Amino acid sequence: MKRIISLSLFIIISFGLFSCIKNDPIEYTSAVVEFDPATWNSNNAYTPQPDSIAFPILTRKPAFGRAVTTADVTLSRTSGTFPLRINLVGAPRKTATEINYSVVTNYSLLGTPPLDNSVAVAGTHYAPLPGKVIIPADSSFGFINIEILDPGAGTGTRELVLQLDQSGEISPNKNYKLVGLRISQL
Repeated sequence: MKRIISLSLFIIISFGLFSCIKNDPIEYTSAVVEFDPATWNSNNAYTPQPDSIAFPILTRKPAFGRAVTTADVTLSRTSGTFPLRINLVGAPRKTATEINYSVVTNYSLLGTPPLDNSVAVAGTHYAPLPGKVIIPADSSFGFINIEILDPGAGTGTRELVLQLDQSGEISPNKNYKLVGLRISQL
């Protein structure tokens, strides 16, 4: 009798410990936007408090799907127009999505004081930007087309820093919402 009770107890415990549990599918319902990972290979600037977010400043044209390397073309006053990719992280939308962005002028390079005269000027160093990028329907990315202008040699380097902003229910990814472009004027 003891043996039957022990065997029954063992079977009940075995079913309790090793039975299958239904796995509910995990569904990510939110969405965020961020600059393409190709821009994430250096953090050498930051925004002031309270955020203090470090962000990359690129000296070369970013390529998609890989980190920027020394083989990539240097950003200069003769670079012309190039696309900067914005990614939508989350399910693609059934309609086109408008994402807002802005130019940032209040930042510092790590280890150096801010240089007010190094900020790129719209209409002089780059063509004015619309402040909006469209991610097409059923897509996960869009592009900001940046046109670098040639104001002439001898003005050093200029930096254009872009920040993704809140766009309706879509937030920017806090860690990847800023990117800088260092444009050589030599």
